[in-house]
Amino acid sequence: MYHRNAVIDQGAEPTTTYLPTRNLRFGHHIDYAFLSDGIPADLRVGGSEGWLAHSDHMPLILDIA
Repeated sequence: MYHRNAVIDQGAEPTTTYLPTRNLRFGHHIDYAFLSDGIPADLRVGGSEGWLAHSDHMPLILDIA
C-alpha cells in the first residue's frame, strides 16, 4: 500500500514509523499494512509531535473506501 502509493522501493522509505530511542534522528520504517491491488484506500503515518510522548511507534492510519 505505502510503496504502491508513494512509488518508493521497499527498504528506501523516508518516513519512520518506529523510534526505539524516541530520537527523531534514529528511526526505522517497520510497520506495514497489506492490501490487495484494486482496493481503494488512503494510508497516512501519524506525526511524531502528537504520538512520541505516548509510544515509540507512529500510528498507521488506513482509510478503506
